[in-house]
Amino acid sequence: MLVNLLKREEGFKPKPYEDTEGILTIGYGFTYITEAEASVILEGRAKEVTRICRKEFKWFPSLTRDRQEVIASMVYQLGLRGFKGFKKMIKAIEVGDFLTAANEGLDSRWARQTPDRATRHMEVLKG
Repeated sequence: MLVNLLKREEGFKPKPYEDTEGILTIGYGFTYITEAEASVILEGRAKEVTRICRKEFKWFPSLTRDRQEVIASMVYQLGLRGFKGFKKMIKAIEVGDFLTAANEGLDSRWARQTPDRATRHMEVLKG
């Protein structure tokens, strides 16, 4: 089967690397991906981030879908470890105090680095 042959010959690299011609490459010798391919990858990663949130945070399933998406988006952007650094925000979410949670989210390095995204997310979190 061609796919197996290509996998064996190209080899897999999860991070960008330069091929023998100095061309930036990733995966199985890809020099680019289409938007459709990227969307398939993103859908898989979104499902994985949501699964991680459900596993890590007992309160996650009780949130509205919009709030779940905001939390999952933050975990996607920051990583689980980075998100867990929002201790005061997480404590406020645990007790249902979404105004405080949003204010804590906005009082962060993350909000200073990505202010538009943080503002949109925290507006949704406030409800």
